[in-house]
Amino acid sequence: MPFTTLASEIWPGGHLPTLTHSFIKLLHDKGVLLRNYTQNIDGLEVLAGVPEEKIIECHGNFRSACCCDCGKTADIEHVRKSIVEDVTPPYCKSCGGLTKPDIVFFGEDLPGYFHRNIRGDTRAADLLITIGTSLQVSHSEATHKEALRSRCRPLCSHTRTMFC
Repeated sequence: MPFTTLASEIWPGGHLPTLTHSFIKLLHDKGVLLRNYTQNIDGLEVLAGVPEEKIIECHGNFRSACCCDCGKTADIEHVRKSIVEDVTPPYCKSCGGLTKPDIVFFGEDLPGYFHRNIRGDTRAADLLITIGTSLQVSHSEATHKEALRSRCRPLCSHTRTMFC
């Protein structure tokens, strides 16, 4: 399936934050949220009101975009319109290369801000709450291993809930 077809189907906008997202926002409001690491690319934490600086979107997001060739920032509204409405690949206005939302494809490295923050965050945190993951993705497992090396206590919810 071409990327533009897939991206047009999964582009955020059709879902609202869940009770789990509201819980994360509540942790922030109470002043106890150091950081929210998420594998999701839907941006629902931001829609729930969690400040962007408190969120590490491990697989990126659809709020920004860049050129795959020259790396220049692309107008996200132009990229969205091209993908969602026209279902055609968006091209860079500077070099003509393909542009894409700032999401991580399989095999690509995680964003630099993940690597810059993970060790310090796990050392500074008292508790790591893991929700809605099997820990099969390598960086999720690595996050837990990093937490175990520090004083941070991991708490895992492996149970599927209707809120996640």
